Amino acid sequence: MYTMVLGNFQKKALGVALLILTFSILVMSYANYKKTKVDFPPLINECPDYFVYDEAALPYPTCTDTKNIYGSSLVLTISGDYVSTNDNSMCKKKAWASTNKVAWDGISNDVSLAPC
Repeated sequence: MYTMVLGNFQKKALGVALLILTFSILVMSYANYKKTKVDFPPLINECPDYFVYDEAALPYPTCTDTKNIYGSSLVLTISGDYVSTNDNSMCKKKAWASTNKVAWDGISNDVSLAPC
């Protein structure tokens, strides 16, 4: 049976490599721990994906599916309930997107809005 015997140089090289590896893992773990939480996406659109925002519509701005991506021309009226970025407004946006099966980046995929 053959057993591998490490020489003095190999032992030192292995020890230094393990120390460097351990130090690197600790530094990366600390850096990852200290990261600040960043919201994604950083900006939530006024309208769902592929909708066109019409600020001139009366009496309130609207978002319209002009390309009929969702099967028919859906219209979302941006009244006071949908303008704010508070939790209640975000929940209403998520409910509308879920009901109409519409993708709205930052709304329909936001896990923090799951309890709405």
